[in-house]
Amino acid sequence: MRKVVVFSVLLIAAACTSGNQLSQNAAHIPQPDITIIGRTDMTNIPTVAAGIQAHFEFRIVNQAEVPITLRRIDLDSLGGGSIGVQAKNRQFNTVIAPHSVQSVDFLTTAYVNDPNSFSGRSPVQVRAVAVFDSPDGSLQKVVQQQVRLDESD
Repeated sequence: MRKVVVFSVLLIAAACTSGNQLSQNAAHIPQPDITIIGRTDMTNIPTVAAGIQAHFEFRIVNQAEVPITLRRIDLDSLGGGSIGVQAKNRQFNTVIAPHSVQSVDFLTTAYVNDPNSFSGRSPVQVRAVAVFDSPDGSLQKVVQQQVRLDESD
């Protein structure tokens, strides 16, 4: 019985120790601002339900006092509307200096569900999870945004 109690205490202590290590790896810095911009040429939309190459620009503003490194973006559409986006993730190794702006490109496939009702500037609701590393630890930012595939500045 004593061995069971001692073993249980050791397991609980190990779990608490590993939990503290994970929380130490989380960066306590300001979250970056992320804006998603559509850069897709929508002039040649297919006349049947089909996929087209979708180009997104992720504009990232580092608000921290330390550099951050973009490691990965996971992108998916939230459904609804006449356009859907293929879920995809992409690896990066992009360093963003403190208080600066950096853009990265992200290519995936967009699906025009009903070309006959497509208005040409229909937005798509996307969800992106961006994962960053910094000298203070790692962080992630979740962005949900309506994006027109053919936006311009």
